[in-house]
Amino acid sequence: MFEGQPHCDKLYAGEERRSPFSLRILFTATRPPQIAGGPMSDHLHEVDLLIENLRKSYPSETNSFLAFKAKAEAGPALSRREKELINVGLSVAAQCSWCISLHVKGALEAGATRDEIMEAGFMAVVMHGGPALMYLIEVTRELDSSLPGTSPAKGQP
Repeated sequence: MFEGQPHCDKLYAGEERRSPFSLRILFTATRPPQIAGGPMSDHLHEVDLLIENLRKSYPSETNSFLAFKAKAEAGPALSRREKELINVGLSVAAQCSWCISLHVKGALEAGATRDEIMEAGFMAVVMHGGPALMYLIEVTRELDSSLPGTSPAKGQP
């Protein structure tokens, strides 16, 4: 499930491992009914389970983080769409599959286009290099799952 991901650790029964990225992705996920199967729905479901476990096991830490997150995201200078596009780029740079699922979904819901989301991903590649380029596979996979028929070319990620 989460094992093997460099920045998103799994919460096991009796073994708690946390990272900043696993906490960052926790609190915006919902499992939308329109996503039937595939990596995005799996990731969003896993995040839902993680949130539930953390709220039960670590309510103080979780509530403190939620309060900070709400304040940090409430600023009026950037739109929700712009913030989600930034988060797509940060997710690619962080190489966090769960973050990519959450923020591609969030960007689409906020009105971002496929091209805007891909450009945000490429900004991460500019700053992070080749490893970030490989994570554009996941961005295109999530876009193809959410926007069927919009892929620019068959046979390409």
